Amino acid sequence: MRTFPYPFKQFCDHLRAMPIVREYETVQLGYPTAAMPLEVGQASDFQAHSLRLLDYMSQIISDPEEQVHKASRLTTAMMFIADNTNALKAAGLVRESEEPTGPVMVVLHLVRAVHYYFCAESMDPTIPVAAVIALALRYEAEDRIAKP
Repeated sequence: MRTFPYPFKQFCDHLRAMPIVREYETVQLGYPTAAMPLEVGQASDFQAHSLRLLDYMSQIISDPEEQVHKASRLTTAMMFIADNTNALKAAGLVRESEEPTGPVMVVLHLVRAVHYYFCAESMDPTIPVAAVIALALRYEAEDRIAKP
């Protein structure tokens, strides 16, 4: 499979779209085709989320291989954050809403670190959480120095 550049701004745009994408109850793959819509309802399993994400990617990216490439990178990054929320929260990089179903807020430095590791051409999905935290904290320190 080919790889595609995944610029940081585009990655952030896709992350920002996820609250809306998670609400899709009907998906259609392969825009602008006339494929039959699929009902996913309010299912919150991995398959339903993947279908929603592929629908979203097919609306904004014309190349099917690029759609899959970027959807897989975005999914891997989001799963990494979800799987490591406690460690990331302890490092001050994630803040959870007080509401049980509220959003998880991720600081920009973590987004940059996750993008660096998970959107690289030769991504290593087994990257240790400590490495991501260290890079995010380095980005934070660099920003503090740059902004007196």
